[in-house]
Amino acid sequence: VPLWLGIHLRQQQKCRIVAPNWMDIDLLEDIKETEKRISTFTKMPSPNYMVEAKLILNTAPEDVPSSDGIKTLIKDIYDVRCAKLRTTVENFIKSEGSHTVNLENVTVLELHTIQPLLPHAMDLLSRIEQTRKVVRSMNITTQSFSFGGTSGLGSSGSSRPW
Repeated sequence: VPLWLGIHLRQQQKCRIVAPNWMDIDLLEDIKETEKRISTFTKMPSPNYMVEAKLILNTAPEDVPSSDGIKTLIKDIYDVRCAKLRTTVENFIKSEGSHTVNLENVTVLELHTIQPLLPHAMDLLSRIEQTRKVVRSMNITTQSFSFGGTSGLGSSGSSRPW
């Protein structure tokens, strides 16, 4: 049964919701610890884990064993992943875009949390690159007008070319 239909029937008290297999305290604890331990993003048991959990736990918390613990663990996992994502973006900015960013296993909802930050970050990196180009061109221009030790003044000491 699709989740939307199960929720609709549950709201009418015509069924019970059976939580997905991944909504297990032990499994979620393992995911949380793994997420904290490694720097890359772990593959989540469902690409929409936050949405599914929120829908199920808000509609039928009594149908899910240890629903409060599961809700807390899912929120903890989400927070760890979002912090890791912010750190990844921060490191990308600090490297001035010279490093690639691995967003494998990041969910759409998690990406959405940094969406407001990305255009600003990319704009800053673009400005830094433009400034570098200007500085480089100024250095080249300055070097090409160097007269090898002369002051550029005529023999009379005036700055007129004649």
